[in-house]
Amino acid sequence: MGGRVDENFRYYMQFFLNFPKDDTVTVSKWNLLTRLFGPYEMFYCNFKNYVLGQGFLGLINRIRAEEILKEYPHHVLIRFSRTAPLVLAFSVSRGNYIQHYTNAPSQRSALGLEEGMENISISTFLREQFPDAPLVPMRVDGKAIAAKDTLAHYCEQIAGYEVLS
Repeated sequence: MGGRVDENFRYYMQFFLNFPKDDTVTVSKWNLLTRLFGPYEMFYCNFKNYVLGQGFLGLINRIRAEEILKEYPHHVLIRFSRTAPLVLAFSVSRGNYIQHYTNAPSQRSALGLEEGMENISISTFLREQFPDAPLVPMRVDGKAIAAKDTLAHYCEQIAGYEVLS
């Protein structure tokens, strides 16, 4: 793994494990993080591919997701769900309309997957639900979020995304 990836991984982990910023890393926080980007054995790979890579835009709401997807028709983005914090939300542009999904275990049967209690892995959900939709060429700026005191402070600023070429 290269130095830049290591540095960015450290910024993101510092933020995610210390959210809300209270300088305490708990079992609960670690469990939630591995649930969102798991399963556990795939955590590092998923985190590296989707958070350090492209497509994951953090804590944005549906309205902001739709604004971004208007600029990227037929793309999908991954975000935290504000209404269902134990799952990730996926927003996809279908050209003239936008749909929102989660990777909750309850979606397994709709995708023809084996029943289970774990979230559907990110790669499986993308492959099964959006086989032809690329991820938006954007990501959260890890240095910017690590430098903020709170997530609310970070979210108040419009800048904070990197557009990848």
